[in-house]
Amino acid sequence: MKKLYTTDEIQQLILKYKKSPSSDLYSKINDAFEGFIIKYAHFIKYNIHSNDKDLNEFASILESYNILKCIYNVFRTWDIEDIIGEFRIIFFECIKKYKDLNGPKFTGYIYNYYKYDIFKWLKKQLDDVMNSAYINEVKDTNIDNEIIDLYEHICISDKTPLTSIEKYILYLSYGKQLDDTSISKLLNISRQLVNNIKIKAKKTLIGSGITLEDFKKF
Repeated sequence: MKKLYTTDEIQQLILKYKKSPSSDLYSKINDAFEGFIIKYAHFIKYNIHSNDKDLNEFASILESYNILKCIYNVFRTWDIEDIIGEFRIIFFECIKKYKDLNGPKFTGYIYNYYKYDIFKWLKKQLDDVMNSAYINEVKDTNIDNEIIDLYEHICISDKTPLTSIEKYILYLSYGKQLDDTSISKLLNISRQLVNNIKIKAKKTLIGSGITLEDFKKF
């Protein structure tokens, strides 16, 4: 039977581990928080959270960003042990960031902040999946490259960190003032793909010195 630690005992374990990490301390901390880590993994994999206060708050965060359903769709293909392993890594990264400077004890800190570090990790996984899907979908499009090449000069191509497709769609959207539906019909691609391309292109332009207003000049 696993040992049940008091708040003070956990605090001492954490401080000792931060000062001098060891496999023994790692195992004790992992055992103490195994159920805490696993419940988040089961929530992501199986949508299990019942009346758990932490998980209900976590679900609210994900719902506020409208990504809860996407997360279930992505992680249902993951092995539960892989998710637990990733969340364990995040947990021990939290220990590294924890500072005992007259602030909350570790148990208070981890219950408040762990969910936000998991959220950041999940968001990155979703972004990677979306970017991969975007790249594959763009590769599968049948957009007439001769038409797109006519607009290769837009915004001085060698200074524009965009593909020809991205530049052309921003030109149609902001230069010709076409909506996504009109662009999708013109290029014979889905409206969602038009939207995805615009979102990625606008992110790419950040910090480049080029604005959407530049696409109205052509």
